[in-house]
Amino acid sequence: MAEEITYSFMAERVETCLEPHKGEKFRYRDIYSWAGAKDAQAQKYVADKLYSMVKQGILEKDGSRAESVFYFPDTYVTEKDWINSDDGEIVPFMWPCSHIDDSFFSFDGNITVRSKSLIVISGESNVGKSAFCNNILAANLDVWGDRINLLQSEVNSSLFRAITKKMAWVPFVSDKGESRFHLYDMLELPDWKYAIHPDRLNIIDWVSLDGDFYKIREVMKGIRKRLDKGVAVIAMQKKSGTDLAEGGVYTEHLASVYFSMEWGILKIRKIKEPLHGFKPQGKIYGFDLDDGANYTDIREVKKCTSSNCNKSKSCVCKGKGYVDKTY
Repeated sequence: MAEEITYSFMAERVETCLEPHKGEKFRYRDIYSWAGAKDAQAQKYVADKLYSMVKQGILEKDGSRAESVFYFPDTYVTEKDWINSDDGEIVPFMWPCSHIDDSFFSFDGNITVRSKSLIVISGESNVGKSAFCNNILAANLDVWGDRINLLQSEVNSSLFRAITKKMAWVPFVSDKGESRFHLYDMLELPDWKYAIHPDRLNIIDWVSLDGDFYKIREVMKGIRKRLDKGVAVIAMQKKSGTDLAEGGVYTEHLASVYFSMEWGILKIRKIKEPLHGFKPQGKIYGFDLDDGANYTDIREVKKCTSSNCNKSKSCVCKGKGYVDKTY
């Protein structure tokens, strides 16, 4: 009678057979062969063990189920030549401002942006995250040239074209009738990190994880690792009542700049390298969006401290929860 194959037995075989292959990449079929997993049950045990090793960070996996590639991540610490390094050189970056009046965000010109930076905008649905991304795109067309990728999760080309027509202060199309940037639909791409161009300004509107919010740290690590001379701007969904995007503190760890957005409100949560003595702590801005596309009346605000705040529109803040800082 043949010996019954158990998960413990196959798991041990997987660990043993993978040991000589550190530094290599391998697929399911390779591991099945090395571990002697010939039938469906044994192969399931192998797959379960691999899933466990990936979850623990022992292995990394790229690709879809059928074509997954596994490998051992580098587990040693690499000493960096910080004296001769050009890693993270300062890059030009323009921020949204009003082209209707003279208002602007006071952090404009006061933030150091380096290559490889992650800039995060967290916000509830329909509070203006896309408008912020579109204005970053427009503001940087003359700075980055055609080295801008706009990556959208919900591309509607006709709607996006209509939005660009509202932003008449900048040409989105060249004199030759060509797009001045690159627009991609993320639904057609397998993984966020593969959508990133290492040397471009990558604007992601927005990262969707379909409820698997624990994956956000690995998503951001993948994006960060992919960058070289480029930058990534990442919009994310958040719940009402919190400043952090879905995924919590893991969305903030790798960010150089982090904004939290409510309707008509933009908060600074983190600026890693402020300039010129700028103090970002506690800065909150109010703004209006003309025609859903153009910023106007940008100003600093503060939380309303009135006793009937948010209870009645008769409050000085009109029920919005914030008043002008000069009030």
